[in-house]
Amino acid sequence: MSTQYPKIKNDPLRAFPLDMAMQAEQIVVPAGEHRAITLSPMTGKTVYTVEVAAGASLTLLLASTYADDAYRLVEVRATVGKDASFHLVDRVLGGARIESRITVELSSSGAEGMVTGMYHGKRQQHHACHVVVHHAVPHTHGDVYVRSVYEDQARAVFTGLISIAPDAQQTASYYRDDVLLLDDALAESLPTLEIEANDVKASHGSTTSRINDEQMFYLTSRGIPHDQARALIVAGFLTPALKRVPEALCKPFLQTD
Repeated sequence: MSTQYPKIKNDPLRAFPLDMAMQAEQIVVPAGEHRAITLSPMTGKTVYTVEVAAGASLTLLLASTYADDAYRLVEVRATVGKDASFHLVDRVLGGARIESRITVELSSSGAEGMVTGMYHGKRQQHHACHVVVHHAVPHTHGDVYVRSVYEDQARAVFTGLISIAPDAQQTASYYRDDVLLLDDALAESLPTLEIEANDVKASHGSTTSRINDEQMFYLTSRGIPHDQARALIVAGFLTPALKRVPEALCKPFLQTD
């Protein structure tokens, strides 16, 4: 399985403690079954190994809110079988440094992999999300969409790699991350394509924007307090990512800090 993430020139995030505890968990969805699983990763390092067998589907929701002094590193390593689908939804609030490393291996024809990320950092919080989607065979589909908001002096790094093997013709894959920055927050994004086949559809995109003064003026001029107006803009920015989550599973993602 490919785990080669794009490298950041200078990682602006604080280092992880050297003594982080580690745990591992395996998730297997047998052929033809359809499951939705919600997990709340705790502090330390957790590795999830996921196997979605032929004709099966899995929606895996990771939803956690962390204290300002929390450190967490989560790795998700997913293999998706023939005509199977996998959707990872990662929702992160808070934390001293919270990092997600996601690898989706589309190893059989008809395999589909989706990743939806929603991240919100404030104060001195640091986040990172690294995604690799590897298309190993023809007729596979990948879709990565990340939306994040950072306030105060928060920091974030996002990398995304779409890797298409020489034999993986008739493949479609997309990566996009959109970041909204407020105050003195900073974020770095690095989307990357590695395409070795010639009959594919693949694209990547990244936008970083500041809060819209016209939106703030519109809301505050109608009597909405500044802090509430700001919260409305933040919620509205994250909504397109939230809409990708099945409605019945949305509750863990509606919390804000």
